Amino acid sequence: MVPLRPLQSTIPKVPEGVEQGLYRISPPLIKKSPSGGFWAVNFAVGCLHACPFCYADYFNKEYPRRGLEGLVSREWGTYFAAPRNIGEAIDKTPWHRWRGVEVFMSTMHDPYLPQVAWIARRILKRALPSGVRLRILTRSTLILRDLDILSAYPHRVMIGVSIATMEPGLYRLIEPRAPPPHKRLLVLGEAASRGIPTWASVAPILPPNPLRPDPYKDLLEIARALSNLRVAEVHGESLHPRGDNLRLLAKRLGAPINIKGWDARAERIFYKAMEEYGLKAQWYR
Repeated sequence: MVPLRPLQSTIPKVPEGVEQGLYRISPPLIKKSPSGGFWAVNFAVGCLHACPFCYADYFNKEYPRRGLEGLVSREWGTYFAAPRNIGEAIDKTPWHRWRGVEVFMSTMHDPYLPQVAWIARRILKRALPSGVRLRILTRSTLILRDLDILSAYPHRVMIGVSIATMEPGLYRLIEPRAPPPHKRLLVLGEAASRGIPTWASVAPILPPNPLRPDPYKDLLEIARALSNLRVAEVHGESLHPRGDNLRLLAKRLGAPINIKGWDARAERIFYKAMEEYGLKAQWYR
């Protein structure tokens, strides 16, 4: 077995203030997601986008990997760990067992963080020829580097990006290290031009706040952009309390978050905005 090496000669450093570590990941890489009853492939602990609303921090703290208990006790966005044995784990994963099965990449971190994007590419090279169907979700533009592989399997992949808002003042606060939404939309356009099906996750839809008092207007802008890109599916989800995320979000926004009754209202305006532009939509309560 030849150990896997990154595509680039050096891995980008983590942002200042982030503590990093290594851990041993056990095969198979495809497991049931802790956030739902579906198959997923996750290969990092922590996410450097540092979005304060993210639920992954809750699962990392409730069910920490052995040896990372101290690391994940830090505030979300200030810890990150990568597997030291990823080559072994890829080799020992029987990818053919999930032939024809949809697998989410990823649910606990962005699979295209600069520090692990090379791992995502290696996984594509093993999973797709084995018949695995991958539903990819990212806030990164680094997935564009892998369109050469993905375009060879257009019936086994769906490329998705996550958009929480189009309001600049808001997304800069709640998605501090992610590329801006218009750049993520360019990913969908480029993928579609290669014949690859695309989708979008509009999440989380935040309640009205001083930076974006009219969520419906924001949703209409998102729907218009997605309609122009002819995405196949749009998934929607409101803000849900998980662990410390409401406190972190309120701290970032400088205002308390009122979610009472918001899920039902958000569902209504989500469907209304998506229907306005004829988009196939699905809501997750």
